[in-house]
Order: sequence, then structure tokens, then C-alpha cells
Amino acid sequence: MTNRQDHSHPALWSLHVPALMIGLLGIVFIATLSWMPSVWYDEAATVTGATRSWAELWQMIHNVDAVHAVYYAAMHVWFNIVGYSAFTLRLPSALAIGAAAYLTALIGDRIASRHAALAAAFILVVMPRATFAGTEGRSYALSLFLAVLSTWLVLVASSRRGWLLWAAYAAATVAMVGLFMFSALLLPAHLALAWRGSDRRTIFAWLTSAVAAVLVSAPVVLLSLSESKQVAWLGSPSSKTVTDVVTSQFGEHSALFAGLLWAAAACGAVVLRRTSGARVLSSVAWWAVGPTLILVFASFVRPVYDPRYVTFCVPAMALLSGVAVASVRARSLTAVALAAALVVTLPNWASQRHSDGKDNARWQEIAAFVQAERQHADGYDVAVFGPLPKRLANSSRLIAVAYPEPFVGMGDLTLERAGAQTGTLWGSDVPVESRLGKLSTADRVFVIQAAGSDWGRSVPRELERRGLSVERRADVGGATVAIYARS
Repeated sequence: MTNRQDHSHPALWSLHVPALMIGLLGIVFIATLSWMPSVWYDEAATVTGATRSWAELWQMIHNVDAVHAVYYAAMHVWFNIVGYSAFTLRLPSALAIGAAAYLTALIGDRIASRHAALAAAFILVVMPRATFAGTEGRSYALSLFLAVLSTWLVLVASSRRGWLLWAAYAAATVAMVGLFMFSALLLPAHLALAWRGSDRRTIFAWLTSAVAAVLVSAPVVLLSLSESKQVAWLGSPSSKTVTDVVTSQFGEHSALFAGLLWAAAACGAVVLRRTSGARVLSSVAWWAVGPTLILVFASFVRPVYDPRYVTFCVPAMALLSGVAVASVRARSLTAVALAAALVVTLPNWASQRHSDGKDNARWQEIAAFVQAERQHADGYDVAVFGPLPKRLANSSRLIAVAYPEPFVGMGDLTLERAGAQTGTLWGSDVPVESRLGKLSTADRVFVIQAAGSDWGRSVPRELERRGLSVERRADVGGATVAIYARS
């Protein structure tokens, strides 16, 4: 079994510096053009949660999204420091992937070899699921980072004496589980790593730390479970689930990369078993596929599986693949394999940066149109938010949540109570017809609704009765925006 603990000067240049460079370049690779795709529904939830006061956030998580409470709290602090934009929303995720790549290299150096470590770090930062998570204003990239951090800490703590490292491991595990509760499925992998030396004191220290971490994070987990209706949109296992596991979970839209990755991981498992032992292999293998198996089988009872939910398994696949790539004796072939991995993933990387790269949302186009129309306006504008494009059950007001600047100073005709007042994500609306009488002070009315929607058929007639006529109508970003002005 390999158990590297080389902290010599050569290790600085052969491991830490190149691993750090991979992490930094990975951040640049992932963050580049990350602001281009439109903010979408899930990210708008992050924005509305993280931009509330602490009291409002506390009220909200007792009704909805407790599973993301820790993430919203962290993003609340972040936005207070740097402000909100599509770029700052996603930047922490890119930073998390880069940091995870560095720590993945440190793990790989301890359980395999230095070449495997650096190959794994490289594979991680180009893997489509990681580059997607790194451009997403959600908790998945941070849960990946904390999974790597806690795994590295259990490795270090197992090889050294002292409770300080185990306390650090417990703290990282609390953060990991509190941030995303399904990350707790990684704990069996940590047990295998702690057990690999058959040292009872090490096993006891891990068990104590893990139990303490689970108990501390239990309130967030229990509150999240009480809101399980939030995942009612998930379906039971089907043929799509097979595609999700085989392709989307790691390769996103790249079936070629996913196939190569699974093949490399299988080869890496064989090599790792021979060089590092069964317990190390069992740990990494569980990390790679164990949580997926649990969630898929659990979904036959209550659907809980989605490819994004096991993003924290990505580093394990990178480690197994890195071991396989490094086992090739000719270093030139190793370089070719890594270069090929990058080339294969580039089309997916580019597609993630299309304006509609997230859920086919094109909200930024709608917001830009409204901003252009209001740029030189000097009257009082009112918005009437109809159904959201592609999500007709939701209000197009979410566009104003994601891109608030164009809507500053506008009235909101149908808003009854804001989400911050009701302790919900989006608040409550009243029927548009009941509020049309309040338009007497409006100079212009912007009606925004999904293109082709039959919502608010009576609105144009009622606006004309009140002296407002169509000034401009445009189909933009999947929505129809009609502007009514005083005759």
C-alpha cells in the first residue's frame, strides 16, 4: 500500500507547485465566460435567499430550501463583500473546483503516486460535470470541495497523532453535510481510509469525529427532510436514469468523455487495488459510485436522484482515472491522454457558456430589452408579470430577481406580498384583473409573459379602456414583452 508522507523540499516543486498551478489554471478555465449564460430558476433561488436579511433568511428556511441554508448564508456574506452579478454569483463555485483540484492532487499523492495525483487534478478541472458545477450559482461545487477537504483531512489525521486534526476533520464534515446532506453518504469511504492501518485508536478517533459531526449537522438535515416535497419534481428510476448515471453524471452532454472516463476508472481501480490495497480501493470506489447506487435504489421508494446531487463523487472518478493514466509508462502517452481529455471536453465547455446554456433560459435577453426601453424614460413605469418562459407555473418576476437593475423604480402590479415577507421563495400574487384599476398613475405598462401563453387575455382590452395603447411589442428570450403607453 502506498502512503506517501513526503514533505521534503523536492515535494514542493514536484507536487505542490504543479498542483497549485493546475488549480489556478482550472479556476481561470472554468470562470472564463461563466457570466454569459442566463441566470436560471435555481440560481434565482440562490439570489433571493442570499440577498435577504438574516432574519428573513431564517424565516424562509423554516418553510423552504433548508437543504440550501448553509449555502445561502455563505452567499449572503459573499454578496455583502463583492456585490451581486451573474459573475460574482458563480465565482465561488469556480474557486471551489480549483481548490478541490489542488487537494485532489494531495490525496492522489498519498494513496497512489505523484504522477497519478497530478493527472487526477487535471482530469477534475476539465470534467464536464465539474465545469458545469463551477459555473453554477448553487452549492454543488462547494459540496465537492468539502468532500475533498474532509477526505484529505481523514487521510492526514489517520497518519498522524493528535486530536487537532480530527477536530478539523469533524468541522469539515459538519460543513460538508450541512451544506448538502447527501454528502453524508461519503462517510463509509472515510471509514475505509481510517481502517486501512487496522489501528483501533484511529478507528475510534474517526468514529468519534464522524458521530459528533453528524449530531451537529442533524438539525439542518432533519429540517431539510421535513421539506422533502421540494423534490416532488423528481421522477422514479427509468431508462433516463441509466443515461443520467452513465453519461450525464460525469460527462454531462459528452457521451464520448463519459465512456472514456468509465473505462479509465475501471482500469485505475485494477491498478489501485494492486498498488495500494483493497481498503484504499474500496474507499475510492465507494466515493465514486456508492452514493449514486444508494440514491438510485432509494428512488424506487421516493425519488431523490439527480446527476447534480452526486457532484461530490466527481473527484473519486478523477482519482481512479488519474491512476490509470499514470500507469502508462511512456510519459509522452500520458500527456497525449490528458490533452485528448481536454479536447474531448471543449465542445461541452463551450455549450455551457451559450447564452441559453442553463435550462435553456434566456432571461438576460429579456432584461436587456427592458433596460434598453427604459433607458431614457422619465415617467412612471409599471410591470405586469405573466408566466415565466418554459416554467409557466412561475411568474416572470423571477427575471427581475435575477437581473434587478432594469426593473429599478418600476411598480409591480400583481405582487401581493414579497417572498421576504411571506417566508417563501417568490411571495404571492393577486389576479391581474383585480389590480388594473391601480394603473391611473402609470405612464407606461410593461406586460411580460411567456411567448404563446394565453394568460391575461383580457389585459390588452382593459389597458386600452384606461387610455393605454400598444407602443411596442417584441418576442425576446422566449417571452413576449408588450409596452403600453398613454395615448
